[in-house]
Amino acid sequence: MPITLAQLIESGVKPTPARNIVDHLNAAMDRYYINTELRIAAFIAQGNHESMGFTSFEENLYYTSPERIYAVFHSQFKNVQDAAQYVRNPRKLANRVYDLRNGNGDEASDDGWRYRGRGIVQLTGRGNYRKCDQNMGTNYEQNPDLVMRPPDAAMTYGDYWYRNRCNELADLGQIDAITKAINGPAMHGVLERRQLYAKALETFA
Repeated sequence: MPITLAQLIESGVKPTPARNIVDHLNAAMDRYYINTELRIAAFIAQGNHESMGFTSFEENLYYTSPERIYAVFHSQFKNVQDAAQYVRNPRKLANRVYDLRNGNGDEASDDGWRYRGRGIVQLTGRGNYRKCDQNMGTNYEQNPDLVMRPPDAAMTYGDYWYRNRCNELADLGQIDAITKAINGPAMHGVLERRQLYAKALETFA
């Protein structure tokens, strides 16, 4: 059951990004069995939040204060002073906070920067790019910037959604559990995600 441009706009997405992404979202939903009102509402709501209304397909790691870096990545730094050297240095920050995680090498490997968050779901880490390649027959591990293109952003979102069993969680209305599957224990933006989900449910019901 494909969604229409009018429905995507009604769910809270602005017209221009809605026009740019609606066909690609439909392709991903068709491939990954996102085909009920509950699944569609959760998929659109979470994607809307993750990508700032389907306008941003690359993680922003440019921070202007050590306090903000520490607030976001506190588990990776001893204190605020430790974060100071990463201000206005997104590459260095990515290599610090993502080293030896999700299939990445150490800081010197540059994997943290090369496999920073991209796409609707902010696909992060060499291991996650590789999983998409294995599932989809793509070559994102060697060409990670492809994930920023709208068709690839949508399809990698669908792949991540499906292999993390988000369809099953959506069937149960477990929007917070889906947030955890996507964002981890931090649960960033949980209140906005709930609000977007409620609005999407009204639209797609």
